[in-house]
Amino acid sequence: MLARFFLRSHLAIAVTALIFVTPYSSAPAQKLDIFKLGGSQPALNEAEVTAKVQEKTVNAGEKVTVAVTIVVPERSWTYSTDPAFGGRTRIRIEDNAGLATDYYEPTKSARQAERQKEETAKVVDPALVKADHPPKLVKDQFLGELQKYPDMVTWTFPLTIAKATPTGELKIKGILDYQICDDRSCRQIKTPFEVVAQVKANSTAAEPVAEVQPTFEFTKEVKKKPGPVTVLAKLAPADFQVGDTVELTVSLNIAEDWHVYSITQEPGNAATATSINLSTIKGLKPQDEGFTPSVAPEKKDVEGVNETYHQEIHHGEISWVAKFEATEPSVAIDGKITYQACKNDSFCLIPTTIKFPLSAGVAGTGSSPVGVEQPIANNDSPESSTSPGNIEEANASEDVTSQGLLPFLVLAFTSGFLALLTPCVFPMIPITVSFFLKQAESKTHRPVFTATVYCLGIICTFTVLGLLMAAVFGASSLTSLVNNLWLNLAIAAVLLFFGANLLGMFEIRVPSWLLTWSSGKESQGGIVGVLFMAFTFTLVSFTCTFAFAGLLLVMAANGDFFWPILGMLAFSTAFALPFFFLALFPSFLTKLPKSGGWMNNVKVTMGMVEIAAAFKFLSVADIALFRVAMLLDFASVIIAWIVIAACTGMYLLGIFRTPHDTPTDSISVTRLGFAMCFFGLAGYLTTGLFAPEKTTGAIWQNIAAFAPPIIKGGDDVDVGPVLEHEGLKYALDRNQAIQFAKQNNRPMLYDFTGVNCVNCRKMEQLIAHDDPIRDRLTDVVLVAIYVDIMPQIISGDSAYDLLEENQALQREWFGDITMPSYAIVTPDGETRLSEFKGYPQQRSDFVDFLDKGLNRWRELKSSPDAQLTSR
Repeated sequence: MLARFFLRSHLAIAVTALIFVTPYSSAPAQKLDIFKLGGSQPALNEAEVTAKVQEKTVNAGEKVTVAVTIVVPERSWTYSTDPAFGGRTRIRIEDNAGLATDYYEPTKSARQAERQKEETAKVVDPALVKADHPPKLVKDQFLGELQKYPDMVTWTFPLTIAKATPTGELKIKGILDYQICDDRSCRQIKTPFEVVAQVKANSTAAEPVAEVQPTFEFTKEVKKKPGPVTVLAKLAPADFQVGDTVELTVSLNIAEDWHVYSITQEPGNAATATSINLSTIKGLKPQDEGFTPSVAPEKKDVEGVNETYHQEIHHGEISWVAKFEATEPSVAIDGKITYQACKNDSFCLIPTTIKFPLSAGVAGTGSSPVGVEQPIANNDSPESSTSPGNIEEANASEDVTSQGLLPFLVLAFTSGFLALLTPCVFPMIPITVSFFLKQAESKTHRPVFTATVYCLGIICTFTVLGLLMAAVFGASSLTSLVNNLWLNLAIAAVLLFFGANLLGMFEIRVPSWLLTWSSGKESQGGIVGVLFMAFTFTLVSFTCTFAFAGLLLVMAANGDFFWPILGMLAFSTAFALPFFFLALFPSFLTKLPKSGGWMNNVKVTMGMVEIAAAFKFLSVADIALFRVAMLLDFASVIIAWIVIAACTGMYLLGIFRTPHDTPTDSISVTRLGFAMCFFGLAGYLTTGLFAPEKTTGAIWQNIAAFAPPIIKGGDDVDVGPVLEHEGLKYALDRNQAIQFAKQNNRPMLYDFTGVNCVNCRKMEQLIAHDDPIRDRLTDVVLVAIYVDIMPQIISGDSAYDLLEENQALQREWFGDITMPSYAIVTPDGETRLSEFKGYPQQRSDFVDFLDKGLNRWRELKSSPDAQLTSR
């Protein structure tokens, strides 16, 4: 029975592992479908697609409205036309004969324009496509917010009949390019449709009023989890006529105990005024100036240190209304609202910006409004300080993947061996040996087999922990994850908790009933007894090993989904390896040193190291909250590490003891050597921090990279706002940098970087202090493109707009968000001459990247006919 139970249990673990490590399929069709592994999968049915024109007749030069209806099969869904999602529905016109070309989807780059020319079926601009009802908003853990239609939907869009089109029937052929998805998979389908428009001769009669199509309110929940503010924006009424009054209403629903500031809030009063900006107004003429609040703000005086702040605040619900006169049968507004949410007088969140694209009626001109964008999810609650935008894939700032898989596995393997030296593990060695001595007395004893089973039991137990951590961390958007305020505070708390535990402040004990139950199963012998012995060993060693494994998993959470599993596999393999040999040869017990006070020395030293590591995550949380190192700046963190290193050295010399230490009259040579190393580290960091000339050694560069960045900013007359690193100026506004580069005919170096990026700091040191690299950048315009958090020297709307542009650019060029990444770019910012990702294993790799890009630039300048392909 026990063997059967064991078999079922491990089968369940295997199935769970398969579920966790199999990529989740939500929208885009995946090449791997786990449901196909066990046999064939029923094919998804196509949807029923119909199309018609709404006008009976239309004059040449006027618009015709096409309606396309899709009926989705049962238990399936399709997606909206939202261009923010790669798997969106597209409507293509196969033949534009007799039609004007004003329906084309706008292109954002020369490459997209070239691709559009090659397409035989042109995509209709999604800004012109209107749905008869809003989609169902679904939160997906991998793809963010999805807009689904689970039943049916009708999309309408206008097409302009060319003025030269003859009278009679005009056949309009199109393709509905969509996905049909269910809980198992997705299928990409292209269904053709054809409609016929009756074109009549042009008339000078009065232009008929265009039929107004239904529209719907734009409602945007601010956060995946309930946040303090909900935003709603709408145009009303939907059935207006030309000359009618149309009202734009922007409303905030504010949670209890929270408030925002008014749009008339005076600056300089410890408050950020709410602002509503309209970038595009189409078909509307303003009737009055600005927005009128529905409720007058509450005026409040707040006492500061040396002055009194006069604030205007709103609680509960507040709406701002602007009135317009409709001048066309189709109207559109693109706008955004920026506000700062504060909770009582305790704290405030960073300002949040939400965009709202609104439209009503039938498109009057067919042209796309300038800068039309779709809704973007924003986080405004204190749970996150991330920037707007959907990030498909991201690598963490101190991403261990940039160092490669082999160094990561070596680190995990080494951590497993170090965990053997803790007091929780070492006393288990004689117990393990005595158990296997008893096993050896059996006539059916198979030492290799039992030792293998024992070690596999330990490995599986630890690896399950890796699976759980991968499920929690690996499925998240990692750039947002590693900069999250509360996650970094939680990680710091875990490190401080286990650091205090290793110092002996308290003990973590496994419940005695669980140890007793597990130990009772060991006496049954055989495979079951061996497995329960491994389980008991893991439980007993948990107290000390989890502190090491937890730190390893924190690093793995900053890498790929599979890395926590691989890391825990390497950790547990090294951890179990000595016990494999002890199980084979129990007589080795007599050759091991006795458990004693030296193991507590190891434990306390490791506790000091974990407390030092906690300062790294506390500094990231500090930057996430204030967008600048406010409480824990560079000097504070380095000084903390100096103090910890000095205290560790004094402890190892016996200058002070912890409660669990055994008094000794002397210290070993090994202990003296480690004490000297810690004192040397403290002195080295002190020199690096306070010396007039900073050291450029590799040790200092690697340690200082983990501390918060030193941000020195200002304004440059040529390129606008800049950051300075060791005398090198990096432009922050890419558009201004492009203008300067074009005027001076200089190439640019795009540095995709981050505020909380360890390898970025190391690269800044390398670029600044390596003469061959610095010499090559003499005539290059340096541009810092931040993709995690914008430095505080860029504030307000500019910071969020730049961050969105930076993230979109890196996703388009590199396919992901990897920091650091580099590109040598032509002065117009369009062509990449060379690119480089990650931290170079050798300095020469980065030099080669620079040489390649600069040589191609020289070739381009000297030969106007040179062909350069953008990678």
